[in-house]
Amino acid sequence: MRIKLAAMSSAAFLLATGLAFAQGAWVEVDDDDMAVNIPVDPPTYTVGDLDDMEIVGQDGEEIGDVDEILASGDGSSMAVVTDVGGFLGIGQRNVVIPLTDARIHNDKIIINMTKDQIESLDEWSK
Repeated sequence: MRIKLAAMSSAAFLLATGLAFAQGAWVEVDDDDMAVNIPVDPPTYTVGDLDDMEIVGQDGEEIGDVDEILASGDGSSMAVVTDVGGFLGIGQRNVVIPLTDARIHNDKIIINMTKDQIESLDEWSK
């Protein structure tokens, strides 16, 4: 499903929600040119810029790479999907990581959670 949110500015993505989103609250964003609002200099990144970007936990441990970018149904929040757990691709599962309090530094998304916290998130399925 292609979502066009051209009318929304990056300021509309307040990212002020908690982690308690049900899977049904998120929709995949396919518009690579849509702006996202994550603290970074320069301040404008697009959905396409986040695709495959490395995700790092608050403790500096690598979590994974961005597989999908999601937006809440009302467009007020964004999240990313990544694979966690498993070994050599076996037993991995997809989880949704809300971008609440996230930031970008050196082309990496820094999440305000540890790897263990992220691995305990509920599994995501389309």
